[in-house]
Amino acid sequence: RLIRFTGSGRYGSAGLYPSTPDGGPADRYAGPTFAFSDADADGDGMPLDWELAQGFNPADPADGAADSDGDGSSNRDECAVASNPRDPSSAFSLHLGTLSPAPATLRLALPANCSAALQGSDSLIFWEDLQNIPAAPAARVLDLAVPTTGRHAYFRAVANP
Repeated sequence: RLIRFTGSGRYGSAGLYPSTPDGGPADRYAGPTFAFSDADADGDGMPLDWELAQGFNPADPADGAADSDGDGSSNRDECAVASNPRDPSSAFSLHLGTLSPAPATLRLALPANCSAALQGSDSLIFWEDLQNIPAAPAARVLDLAVPTTGRHAYFRAVANP
């Protein structure tokens, strides 16, 4: 949520929202009026400041689902992992690299300055961190070894932008 100054102070009865605007000197009561607003006013899943920085329209709810660089990731998903929505080489993705011979490899593409955790699960309910991947100044693709036998039947990567 964002907080925005909207006008002069107000006064009224104790315990109630002050209903009377102060018509005297500016901020005589040192209590200006503020309004709260959502950081994502159009509901597209991208904060206002990020939309403006990337050149998107903060009043267009459709630009979150769009894929501005054609890399297969929506602008909203690129915002979530802090990748560049205008650069197709700046993406977060996880793909099966090899299944055989063991161990299997998962290919993880990470945008610059994004860390991630490789997690495993046997139930899709509880996830265990298997490997933490620190952020790096450049985008990169990593091949991560995962066991093909054991207690983890499912794997995922969680980005930490």
